[in-house]
Amino acid sequence: MCIRDRSLYYVTIIVVCGFLLAYVYESSYLIVPFFYLFLGVVVIIPPIVWMCANSPKTVGKFVKTGTYFFILNSLYEFTALHLNHWSFPASGKFIAYFSIFNFIFPIEELIIWIVLSSVAIISCFEIFDDDSK
Repeated sequence: MCIRDRSLYYVTIIVVCGFLLAYVYESSYLIVPFFYLFLGVVVIIPPIVWMCANSPKTVGKFVKTGTYFFILNSLYEFTALHLNHWSFPASGKFIAYFSIFNFIFPIEELIIWIVLSSVAIISCFEIFDDDSK
């Protein structure tokens, strides 16, 4: 195990232990209002911005792959909402709601999960396992 892998291992252990301590002793710390917005700003958007700024040639990959997964994620979302696999009943927990084809879901769900999540995954892959193509 190299030093980089070892440090990642230790960071993971510390984060998991911190999560468990917060869960056991003060679970109110784990309630994050507007979680999708927080997730998008902290986790999803930075790798996309970094890749677009440092490697503009990857934007074409992002557009092609992002379009494909936008269609796939949209169909999955509509199907899941139609079959009542999940719903978004809590008002005040999201920034705004979006309605299409009689399906109502948060705008954060559309932007962060349906549009940007696949692009963020590709960005992380390019950052950590760059093939230089």
